[in-house]
Amino acid sequence: MENNITKLSEKKQAFLLKRKELISLSQAARELVTEGEYNTINEALVDQYKENNPDIKVFNTFNQWKKLGYTIIKGSKSFLVWGQPKHVQQTTEGSGEPEEFKYWPVCFLFANTQVIKPESETHTNIERVEIMEEALPV
Repeated sequence: MENNITKLSEKKQAFLLKRKELISLSQAARELVTEGEYNTINEALVDQYKENNPDIKVFNTFNQWKKLGYTIIKGSKSFLVWGQPKHVQQTTEGSGEPEEFKYWPVCFLFANTQVIKPESETHTNIERVEIMEEALPV
């Protein structure tokens, strides 16, 4: 039981580190949004990811790629963006009334360079997926 708690704690710490990383990336992107160069922080982040790797054409979530018939290549690291805000209620200590606020979850995206069609896994030379017309936009 204690081992499960340790694993859970490690996963939570890893997630919190990812969240801190996204907050840091977002600070630079926020300046670009303020200057009018981008409409949203996510738009700036995605553009920056594409600039750093010109082979990237499309981003999708794990489930979106799966729905399109693709598999994420083992060991691929996700790209971080903000998910849709959720309205959450929290009761603070000393106050009996819940306080409502917005919470932005972390969204994990994978690029077209990180996926393969399952039938192509048997080939010795795995080719990375090119942009797909039916790919879902971010």
